[in-house]
Amino acid sequence: METEKNWPVFAKAIDRADLAADARFADSKSRTANAEALVAALDRTFGSQSLAHWKTTLDAARVPYGVAQVAEEVAKDPQLLANDIIVPIADGSPSPRYTVNSPVTIKEAPKVAPRLAPGLGDHTDQVLRDLGLRSDQIPELHASGVVPPPRKPGVAA
Repeated sequence: METEKNWPVFAKAIDRADLAADARFADSKSRTANAEALVAALDRTFGSQSLAHWKTTLDAARVPYGVAQVAEEVAKDPQLLANDIIVPIADGSPSPRYTVNSPVTIKEAPKVAPRLAPGLGDHTDQVLRDLGLRSDQIPELHASGVVPPPRKPGVAA
């Protein structure tokens, strides 16, 4: 079992051979039974150094591991960005916000770049035209208050 094989290598790599020698953590079953104490010990150890330090240390020891990221870290994850899993929202901003890309890919059809959702009323006039109203009728609806006037760009709804 990989867990049993990697445990002493992991403990040595993080300079905690004492954990591997501790009977409470001798095997997978005992580590599970004493998980609270083990997590507390590992939290103190990992809290003593930066993530970069631990990545270097665990990589050098060839110990498999994963990093749990918060949302801000996920949005900047180099692998997710390189694979177009996290993509910028096409909003014209000099410092774009990011979103998860659509998982759907259709052969020979380019994906549409994610963009901001329209605001309330942004497409009202177009919808009214699509419903058959003439362009000269729409201002009358706005003037009478039946349909709110179009929002001005940059003004929140």
